Amino acid sequence: MASSSLLRLSPPRLAISLPPADAFAASADGKSCGSPQGKPRMSGWRSFTELKGSVFMSRRLWRTVSFYWAIAAVTALIVVTCEPAASSLRFGGLQTLVDGLSTLVGFLLGLFVSTSLSRWWALRQQLTLFSAAVYDILILACCHLETRASQQPVQRTTQQPVQRDSHSSDKEKEAAVNLQFPLRLQQGPFGTAPDAPDLYWCSSRFRILRRLLRLGCVSFHLVFDAAQGRNELQYLLHDGMLSPMEYRWLCTLSEGRALLPWLSMASCGTELARREKLLFAPNATRRWTEICSRGSSCVSQCLAYVRTPLPYSYVHLLMIMVLITNTLSAVLSGLAAGSSFCRLQEGLCMHLVLLLVLPTFYHGIIDLAQRINNPFGSVSREQGLTEASQTDVPSLSICPSSAAA
Repeated sequence: MASSSLLRLSPPRLAISLPPADAFAASADGKSCGSPQGKPRMSGWRSFTELKGSVFMSRRLWRTVSFYWAIAAVTALIVVTCEPAASSLRFGGLQTLVDGLSTLVGFLLGLFVSTSLSRWWALRQQLTLFSAAVYDILILACCHLETRASQQPVQRTTQQPVQRDSHSSDKEKEAAVNLQFPLRLQQGPFGTAPDAPDLYWCSSRFRILRRLLRLGCVSFHLVFDAAQGRNELQYLLHDGMLSPMEYRWLCTLSEGRALLPWLSMASCGTELARREKLLFAPNATRRWTEICSRGSSCVSQCLAYVRTPLPYSYVHLLMIMVLITNTLSAVLSGLAAGSSFCRLQEGLCMHLVLLLVLPTFYHGIIDLAQRINNPFGSVSREQGLTEASQTDVPSLSICPSSAAA
């Protein structure tokens, strides 16, 4: 997939991009197997030199492997000091035990990695559908939003209904205002008068399209923030993705932030149809609601996968089995090294190689599977960040000039 899907609604004044749907699959250094930067890892001998971002750069992994080597060295030293009795050592039973445990651990690790990869793929599919929903609603808005030229005859014919609507009850006005996003603050420079209409979606066609794209990008970033357990929104405000009022409103919420932009876009379709700004309003409104429902469902699915990890008892049992197997393997390697200290045997090299390979492989697989299990956790915010240039926004709009729309 391309590094970033860029949609330009205007010349260089506005450039808003969604993060790539597979951005969460990248490692901490921003590389992945499917990216051009990651291809040398998967072919050729350069795989042994390009280790940045891999499990082999984990200090915790090598501390654990060093512990096994220390156990083997201590065991070998004890056997060497007891050299008269070392020649009579027989450890065939221990070898059988280690082989059996290694087979069992290999099966459990395969099941663990398979489950983690299935969850990773499901998350990738949801993010793909998420991005598709954003672009679908933009295409629908581009096709059905009327221009000012087409709105003029409609305004002449609907002048009387508009006048009758102006005399509607205060309760109906308040209900229509409450559909909008963000909610009006009672006090403050961004609030509006109680009887004034909410002008958040009462804008030009171009500004509505920009706002829809911006809210889709905001929801995308909020999904990543919620999955990574971050609550800061300053970077969205700094990059022009949020207006100060939207920022203040989102800061009052602790859960469900990523769903709110979709609720806003759903209410946008209803408000535009009510103001007769949509062509073929019944069909367009129904399709609009379906797209917003699909987008919010993708958000919920992503958060559900991340917040329902694998059972702790299963992962704990797997870790205990790996520790026991590697410890016994280290003891076995120490016994083999100590008993053959003076006469090098064929099995000594095999045990030393296994002592290096097995612990590294087992713990590396567990570390990798845990990363895959929560792929959002290893993605930095800088990858795929949205770039938004400042544009001129009238003072009547709810978003100040620092916001993208």
